[in-house]
Amino acid sequence: MTQIHPLDPEDATITAAMRAMLSSSKGARPGIEARGQYDALMERVLAREDVTFEEDTLGGVPGLWVLPADSRSSEAIVHLHGGWFNLGSAKAYRHLVGHIAARAAARAVSIPLPRPLGPRS
Repeated sequence: MTQIHPLDPEDATITAAMRAMLSSSKGARPGIEARGQYDALMERVLAREDVTFEEDTLGGVPGLWVLPADSRSSEAIVHLHGGWFNLGSAKAYRHLVGHIAARAAARAVSIPLPRPLGPRS
């Protein structure tokens, strides 16, 4: 059975705005052609004043640390951005990941993957 959780009231405004912005272009651009348009949408997610970003390399893999001011140092969220199977670029998701990290009180690392993780033909 699927459990559906109610939308947090703090997120309702941005969710409604995103739905309104996407409604006119839903299905208009297929695949990779939609990346620029989707990045522009994700760049509109408001940055939190209590979150900073720091580029780093982890085990030879470039990534972006997302650092909320009140995070627990022993916990971290890993955001793997899969590109094709996850619209837009990893950079465009930084503010969204910042909101998630701040709400979880945990730092996060966002890693852009060079190619999709999904099935290959």
